[in-house]
Amino acid sequence: PELEMIRQIAKPNVQVLGWQPASIVEKYMAEAKAFVYAACEDFGIALVEAQACGTPVISYAAGGALETVLDIRQNPETGTGLFFSSQTAAALVEAVEEFEQLQGKFEPEICRLRAEQFAPEVFGQRYLAFVERCYQEFHSRDFTESGA
Repeated sequence: PELEMIRQIAKPNVQVLGWQPASIVEKYMAEAKAFVYAACEDFGIALVEAQACGTPVISYAAGGALETVLDIRQNPETGTGLFFSSQTAAALVEAVEEFEQLQGKFEPEICRLRAEQFAPEVFGQRYLAFVERCYQEFHSRDFTESGA
């Protein structure tokens, strides 16, 4: 409902597209230098989707981003983005400037491989393995000695 207002306040270097089909979103995501994410969510699927397109992430260091993105400063070989520590314009500008300095260090294939770790099939396998491990631990206990 606020699309027109957003278009009016957008700076000349910002193109506001509005709703787009998935194929267009994927195209833009795959061609982007980086995906900037300043929110804090429990998981943040958009971060994983960006990485699945081979796009590195510049993200606020909180919530699910800490699980799904690997900061290249701490993970030089497997980094998929970088974090900024406060939700301020200054912190974001600093992160973007640092990203520009690290531009050649990000590998699209590393980003894709990271995203694959969060695929539904992988989640299902890990979840079933966890349940099986709990089941085995439960049945291997000797309840006679514990007084239960």
